[in-house]
Amino acid sequence: VYKRQVGEVKVSPPTSTTTEQRASKRRIGTSGIQLLKDQIEWLKPFELSASQRLITYERMMLDPDVSTPYNKTKEMIEQAFSSYEIKYNKHSDASKQARDFMKWNIEASFNMTTSPRSVAAHAYSFAKGRLAISEKEYEKSSSGDWKGFWGLKGLYPVALSTLDASNPFKIDDKGRKISYARQRTAAFKENIFAGVLPVTKDGFVNIDRNKLALFTDSPDPINPFGISVFDGIYEEWRFKTLVKEILLTGVAKDLAGTPIFYVPSIIMEEAEADPNSWQATFLKDLDNQAANLHNGDQTYIRLPSDPHQGTTSLREFEVKFLGIEGNGKGFDLVAILEQSKKAIYNGFGAANLLAGENGGGSYNLIEGQNSNHAFTVKRNVTLIEEVWNKDIWPQLFRLNEWNLSPDDMPKFKAGPVSPVSMDEAGKF
Repeated sequence: VYKRQVGEVKVSPPTSTTTEQRASKRRIGTSGIQLLKDQIEWLKPFELSASQRLITYERMMLDPDVSTPYNKTKEMIEQAFSSYEIKYNKHSDASKQARDFMKWNIEASFNMTTSPRSVAAHAYSFAKGRLAISEKEYEKSSSGDWKGFWGLKGLYPVALSTLDASNPFKIDDKGRKISYARQRTAAFKENIFAGVLPVTKDGFVNIDRNKLALFTDSPDPINPFGISVFDGIYEEWRFKTLVKEILLTGVAKDLAGTPIFYVPSIIMEEAEADPNSWQATFLKDLDNQAANLHNGDQTYIRLPSDPHQGTTSLREFEVKFLGIEGNGKGFDLVAILEQSKKAIYNGFGAANLLAGENGGGSYNLIEGQNSNHAFTVKRNVTLIEEVWNKDIWPQLFRLNEWNLSPDDMPKFKAGPVSPVSMDEAGKF
């Protein structure tokens, strides 16, 4: 039982020097933005290692700020390869005949089971995994105008995750030539053809280099792994992920609020005077309940409802939940997230996809961003065309013992990345 005399206590300004008064009144702590950057530098060597990077890339694809520009770029590449043309020497009958043979390989439904569009969709994955591999399959025609000729049956994807992570390719000729790719037998689990595969002594299936189409931006013929766009945006993605977790924590606390308990001062004074008193035990228990409420481990709390002496509405104990106002922050987490988002889109050359999110921009600015994205897409289209024209088609002609001069060799070319609109054509 305690009593409190209302109106008899006079409060005066502090005159003594206490521990609380000597302590700094300014903010000392930090939200640890620099620490997050240090954590990223610690995680990067592991998450981008040879054994983990493919898993990291797939985790990054779960972020819409990564998957959206990636998929949009892939869609534009697929659109380009949905139409095609075969350029040839119009003054040469041999070149025209070779053009017809190439078109027959692509269009004949009984021959090629994959399309240039589907091949391009897989080929663009080199921008993510540094390399995209397709296995070439040929089949001899048994009927039609090209009976007895070897035709291209299809280009079938080979997932990078099925290769040996530490030694995916065998290098021969004194380090100047790729001999074959080493695919793990675990990739053939429950495959009906697994029993007839030529498995080597070390437990791998070797796929000869001449059966592989390697899509990459690497200029080194014995190192097919090029540069991944995902490596360039990794730090921004990881930083954005960590900051987003902080933001979600802040939102959760802002929704729940921080519990504040109003306790009679006489109880607090007596608890300080005697740490073993029931008042001290009561306050300690109250603090524990407040922490549980804040963490979500407790759903309710029981408090006395006795009113102040001489009143009927004001209670001795009261609890309130204070939301996070954020006025004391020297930074804006949302703005930080937006900066990382822009950096990720710029990594794909797709800043134009953000043009409508922040109020747009000038017409010239948007047109410049569209041109930049189209240039990025065109570069990827050109890299895929090179594999067709430097590897796939020449090998097919060699397989049929068909000798063509460089001038008579037809060139496979994808359709336009950004077709000319009727309005632009009319202005021209």
